Amino acid sequence: MITYTHAVAPEAPTAPTTTVSGSTINVAWTAPAANGAAITSYVLKFKQNDGIFSTSASTVSTTGSISATIPTSVLKAAPYSLPIGGVIKATVVAVNRVGSSATSVEGGAAVIPNTIPDAPTIFAENVEFRTKTGTGLTWTPPSFNGGSVIT
Repeated sequence: MITYTHAVAPEAPTAPTTTVSGSTINVAWTAPAANGAAITSYVLKFKQNDGIFSTSASTVSTTGSISATIPTSVLKAAPYSLPIGGVIKATVVAVNRVGSSATSVEGGAAVIPNTIPDAPTIFAENVEFRTKTGTGLTWTPPSFNGGSVIT
């Protein structure tokens, strides 16, 4: 007697943990049962505390640990546009050659931290501010202030 088993989409991953480390968001989860076909990737979705999940997602390779490190600058930019100080949560979907799993339960919340500002631009000498003991300089403030007033 020949027994045939076929692969199906993977089970849903566990709820991810979401933590902040410096200027990155770390998301980790436990791999689900693959159900006969190796898991090839995971899709992360983020939401802020308004309850609406982003329409875009990050695809994460399964190489190495079951986690992803996302720079906060990615989450602050389009299409996410999550605010500094905003509370975010994540969900995970596992993908194999057969299909996608159900979406995980929402993971723990993390807060998008303030970060360092971008560098000033158009740095130049300004002769109007020159003195006997110093040089006058001007610059354009950075477009991103890191989430707080530049002092």
